[in-house]
Order: sequence, then C-alpha cells, then structure tokens
Amino acid sequence: MHIQKTIFQSVAITISAIGLSGCATMTKGSHQDVKISSTPGDAQVSLDGTTIGHTPIKASMSRKTDHTVRLTHSGYLPYVATFHHNTRHSAGVRFLLNGWAGMAINHMSGAEYSIKPDHLDAKMTAKPPVGPVPAAASSSRQASSVAVGTAASGS
Repeated sequence: MHIQKTIFQSVAITISAIGLSGCATMTKGSHQDVKISSTPGDAQVSLDGTTIGHTPIKASMSRKTDHTVRLTHSGYLPYVATFHHNTRHSAGVRFLLNGWAGMAINHMSGAEYSIKPDHLDAKMTAKPPVGPVPAAASSSRQASSVAVGTAASGS
C-alpha cells in the first residue's frame, strides 16, 4: 500500500512538472497586443516597415524581438517609437516556476519576454510652414529642430 502511494505521488509530480513546463507559452503566448493611438487620430501605422493600419489600432508584436513603430499623417512630422522585449522574471524565478524544460520552451517561443512600453499614445508635431517667412516673424523666430517622438511608457 505504501509503495502504491509513493508511485502515485511520483507519477502525479512528474505529470504536473511536464504539464507546467512552458507555462508562460500556454498562458501568455508568443505575441503581445500593444495599443497604439495618436493625436491627431487616423495616422498610418507601420510596424517594422510593414503598414498595418491606422490609429487607433492594436498591434500584435512578437515577444522575441524589439520593434519599431512609425506613424505618419499628412501635415505632421513622422513619429517613430521603439518597443523593447525584456524578460519578465529573473533566471532563478523562471527555473523555480518552470524547471529547465519550461525555461527552454518559454525562451524558444518568446513567452518569457514582455514588450515595453505596453502602449503608445503619440502626440504628433505639425510640420513647420513651408515658404518665405515674413520679415517681422523671422526676427522673432529662433532656429529650432523638431525631434522625432518617443514612446510613452504605460504603467
């Protein structure tokens, strides 16, 4: 009777360990949805060089790599933001949660990573006027450069 109980416990632990391996892959998946909005709205959105639609939009990003989002809108400067993939837990925590097999599965699928920032609310800058500047305005204007926007991190 004691041997059967020990065998049952061993089998239950083994099945649980195999079942929980790669847990993040099953629960989080290899992609993450990132909400992208802009002011003004209806900006064209390109993800890693491919047009995916207009704002507001939910972009599905692979957790395994960094991504570049470019927003364009008539009359506005392009807005470029970089999204980085980061590990969600330290290696020790990942090992305790998943064991070696789970760590390997989550690493290969990209599920051990998360994309940051988790959303983008781009405030686009209007293009400067083109053409001659009236003399009165030119003396009061200072030379300036317009920087391309950066992603605002969500909490």
